[in-house]
Amino acid sequence: MTPFLKWVRKNPAVKFCIIFIAGIFAGSYSFIPIYISLSIPLVLFILFFKFKNSFLTALIIFSCGFLKSNIDFFLTGSDNVSRIPDSEKFEYTLSGVVSSVISKNEEATKFIIDSKYIYNSSDSLSINGKVLVNLFKGKFSNEEIKIPDIKENYYIKITGRFNSPLPYRNPGDFDYAKYLEINGIRKIITSNNPQSISILNNSYNNNFFSNLIYSTRDYSDKVINYYYSGDNKGFIEGLVTGQRDDISKETKTNFINTGIMHILAVSGFNVAIVLVFILVSLSLFRFKRHHAMIVAIPFLIFYCFYTTMAPSIIRATLMGVLVIIGFLIERRLEFYNIVAFSAILILAADAKQLFDAGFILSYAAVISMVFVYDNVFKITEKKLSKYNFTNNKIFRWCFTFILISISAIIGTLPVSAYFFDKIPVVSIIANILAVPLANFILISSFLQIIFSTFSAFLSSSIAYLNNFLLNHFFNAIDYIANIKYAFIYFYKFDVFNILIYYVILILLITATKINLFKRIIFASMIIIFAITINSLNTNENKLTVLNYFESDIILMRGDNGKTILVYEGDKFRNIKNKLIPYLQSEGINKIDVLIFSGIEINEGVINEFKTGIQIGEIYAPYHNNFNYNQIGAGDVITIDNSSSLFITRPFRNEISDVNFIYKNREDEFVYSNDGMKFNCKFFNPENTGALIFNESKSGLLISNQK
Repeated sequence: MTPFLKWVRKNPAVKFCIIFIAGIFAGSYSFIPIYISLSIPLVLFILFFKFKNSFLTALIIFSCGFLKSNIDFFLTGSDNVSRIPDSEKFEYTLSGVVSSVISKNEEATKFIIDSKYIYNSSDSLSINGKVLVNLFKGKFSNEEIKIPDIKENYYIKITGRFNSPLPYRNPGDFDYAKYLEINGIRKIITSNNPQSISILNNSYNNNFFSNLIYSTRDYSDKVINYYYSGDNKGFIEGLVTGQRDDISKETKTNFINTGIMHILAVSGFNVAIVLVFILVSLSLFRFKRHHAMIVAIPFLIFYCFYTTMAPSIIRATLMGVLVIIGFLIERRLEFYNIVAFSAILILAADAKQLFDAGFILSYAAVISMVFVYDNVFKITEKKLSKYNFTNNKIFRWCFTFILISISAIIGTLPVSAYFFDKIPVVSIIANILAVPLANFILISSFLQIIFSTFSAFLSSSIAYLNNFLLNHFFNAIDYIANIKYAFIYFYKFDVFNILIYYVILILLITATKINLFKRIIFASMIIIFAITINSLNTNENKLTVLNYFESDIILMRGDNGKTILVYEGDKFRNIKNKLIPYLQSEGINKIDVLIFSGIEINEGVINEFKTGIQIGEIYAPYHNNFNYNQIGAGDVITIDNSSSLFITRPFRNEISDVNFIYKNREDEFVYSNDGMKFNCKFFNPENTGALIFNESKSGLLISNQK
């Protein structure tokens, strides 16, 4: 029997987990009527009792994953909130129980409710399902009216605009609607009036366990809010309670660019700290270890609920409980079996978690830490042990920590590239700084919350130290994140490339001296195959319409590589943060012709474009002191031999939006952002054929499909 088959036999849960995940993945893309998808595993289960073979077992697990995925992704009850039509310009009134407070300040509060009723003028309808609530101060910003202090377990009623989350509008955009769907949210209610909300009951789920969780979390929030502010507050909230929405966007970006975003995930170290604290505390009362372990299990489960049950903490809690059970029954449990079994339990509860970034990063990190370290770095560490300098315990601890960090980075690189479109080059340096500090802050924050119950002096002393450390830490991370080449943009790293990466990683890491050369040759062939497939999948659009912050952007590309971009609108904040990254992701390093429409050009606007891309000729229909070319109705810009841009309006020196006709071999496009009021003097409608109108937020795209 080969080593691989021995490993599979030793870790059966891994095999079952992979098959179950395959079923979920398939079920998320294709729906089968429930009576069919339910009957398939039942029939297979009956056949299994008669024939009992491994193939039937695999089919049963796959069909169960498929069924679970179909239920979670496609089926909703008749009273589910997602079936309620959007209110559009009107307002709906909903009531529900606050399940999670995401963020709150004087200007806005964001929280999630488990909906109960929807009301009209004379009646109410019972509903269920999660709804995201956005409550803003709005027009009352200069008055004494304040947003109510919303807390978990409050039963509230709110009136506002009730709509489905908007899908992503542009290629490469973050799909916020999909993110909310993964978290079970399919509707959003928004209000700009603090008086639109009323608290009906401040303790809806009145049971001991719920009240204990809410009161404990509320007390922790009060302590953290009293001693910390800004990013310091958000960082400690993220470590202790799992709420990280109060961290500023700039700091989150720095964390992503340096590869340390994972430290905000409540995970294994948190569980380990809780477990050690419980065991040490119980040992003071002379509890036997077995009894202490049994008592620790409900505490771990309580902590999981306390931290809002993020995927990483559920995984860590399940693994911790399984390890304790293994200890109690005096049986050694295999690490990979524990990991796989915990994943099966999470996905069996909610199949949508398979597509959650936190779930994927959590498992990628913990598996790679063990797999890469055991197969590569542990061997290296043993070989170095013959040298005297490794006898130093502090050095050995630091050296092991660095190796484990590198192992985690190796395993999460493709996932980071997939979700964030970038690979942090300085990740190792940043993690060496961030991980020990985060662990220290976590322990000290736990102690601070405990000490605050009986000693304000001890609590404030810890807060002073934490604030001092965090202020310097954020400055250091900001400096590292802004180093040139601190990260590399890595676009279009899809699921196919992720699988290729992990296959090559496993091939090379598990290689021996005997088969190393063969493995390298095989891995090289896989890389060549992947490059070939990726090159075949390049589908360059000749014309792309984007919309960022009510600004229309039209991108045209010719066969000769020439690029023309028309920018319409007066919102410039999207250029550096949205448009430039998109152009870079498409492999565009230069705009040959840049046309401004409806805005005045200044040096600041041009510099926004030049932050990451070269600019060729600049055109606008008006003239000022800035150096650019004028353009007007009747002008033609040639892109290549088969495509050109024909300006229909405005006339020269007229500050107005540019309308044009774009032609290539296959299509004709007419762009008019004011409803087809182009100058017909330069346009013959008889040449357009059948017009297909595609309406963007502020313009019309008309296509002649030949």
